Amino acid sequence: MNTLMNMVISYLKKEVIQSKSLCFLALFLVVGWGHSQSVKVKVDLEKLYKSRLEEHLFPQIDTLIEKEVVLFFAKPSFNPEYSIRIVERGNQSFIEGRFLEKNLWTELFEHLEKHDDKPFSLNVSFYSKLISDNFKDRMLSTITNVIHDKKINDKMPVDGISYDFWIFDKRERVQSVEVNSPESGTIEDKIANLCTQMINDLKDQSFEETKYIGNLN
Repeated sequence: MNTLMNMVISYLKKEVIQSKSLCFLALFLVVGWGHSQSVKVKVDLEKLYKSRLEEHLFPQIDTLIEKEVVLFFAKPSFNPEYSIRIVERGNQSFIEGRFLEKNLWTELFEHLEKHDDKPFSLNVSFYSKLISDNFKDRMLSTITNVIHDKKINDKMPVDGISYDFWIFDKRERVQSVEVNSPESGTIEDKIANLCTQMINDLKDQSFEETKYIGNLN
């Protein structure tokens, strides 16, 4: 019976781990089997994923000295997750980029599959650069337009990539939208690609806001 269960887990891991919806089926089988073997595993995988994603890609800031303006983060099925955030410190604004070394969803799933509840952390590459108020304001306006776009198709795909766009008001309240595998040519696809280019440029230490500002509202 152990051999059969291992075969099922192996198949699910290979075939559906990229799908965050189907992945719950595999988790149910793994956790259920562990329970029958007197292993107590109780976890909300999606809630844990969101919590760890925040911890790694957009950690809490000291609101007495900083203010969040814009946040964008991407959740690919296979590749590492990454984020862009714009923050204000005093009278200056900065763009921050974060890139995980591994795909967090996959790492969480594999730990739970092994019934390993020990804390773990992934390396995060961090990049930051001073930006102008003009660039900050254009990014805010652009992300706002994405969030309010009535044509967004937010259905959950079997696999692919999903993007989150957030803006923050003066009271630290959030407006946001999650877009799953946007169609080519749509505003959310264009801006997601633009933000992805930004983090790659930050990573390569070649980021220049003049390269992007003409494509921002």
